[in-house]
Amino acid sequence: MIDDEIEGSDNKTPCNGWVIKNNIFDSSENIDTGIMNHPIRKVALGIRGKDINYISDNNLLHNRDGYVASFGDDAGTLYSLPDYQKVSGQDKNSIDVSPQFIDASKGNFELLPSSPAINKGINLGFQTDLSGNTLPKIGPVTMGAFFKEK
Repeated sequence: MIDDEIEGSDNKTPCNGWVIKNNIFDSSENIDTGIMNHPIRKVALGIRGKDINYISDNNLLHNRDGYVASFGDDAGTLYSLPDYQKVSGQDKNSIDVSPQFIDASKGNFELLPSSPAINKGINLGFQTDLSGNTLPKIGPVTMGAFFKEK
């Protein structure tokens, strides 16, 4: 969940100016996110706040129930990806498909070779992925934390 105020010592730390690209947000697996009995748990991405200024694009947003995002002051309204794109103006190049993790239930978030996230990200200039694999200097990259070539 992205909130215009992060919980912290002062409870008022602004999140404005965030750039959210090449991420995988999947709430389809039965994984405990630590957000119990909260409507945000029903979606892949939650944006809550008034006039929050952020950029989000080239992400994979997925939920098997079809509601990929919540957006607004209370983040209680659930949206499909096309509806979220309309109301937020964000994620124009994002996709809503299963990311095809190797085994998310056991914490393995690497992608299967058939994953639709492979080569669907944009190059942001990072040199390595989370495992230390070298990323291409030009061309598309894999969405998510682990690079994989098709």
